[in-house]
Amino acid sequence: MSVPEPISSQIKPPMARPPGAGVAARERLLRLPEVMRMTGLSRSHTYRLIKTGHFPAPIPLLNSNTRVVVFVESEIDAWITEQIAPYRKTKPQ
Repeated sequence: MSVPEPISSQIKPPMARPPGAGVAARERLLRLPEVMRMTGLSRSHTYRLIKTGHFPAPIPLLNSNTRVVVFVESEIDAWITEQIAPYRKTKPQ
C-alpha cells in the first residue's frame, strides 16, 4: 500500500500578478496640498471646480474621528492633461 502525498505538496502556489495588476493598479492617493502643488490651484478654487464638476472629486476616508479626503493621482494627471491638450494641438496648414 502506497503512502499518499501530504496535502501541502498538492496545493499549487498562487499565480504571481503582473506589475500594475490588481487593486486599482496601485493607485496613489494624494492629499490636497500635493494636488495644489501639482495644479497650481488654490484650495478654494479647487473646491469651486469640484462643486461645478470641472475637477475630480476627492474620496473620503474614514479615519477614526477625523475627516480625511484624498484624490486619485491618475485622475488628477488626466485633468492636467485635459487642460494642456487644447493648447498643444497642431494647427492645420
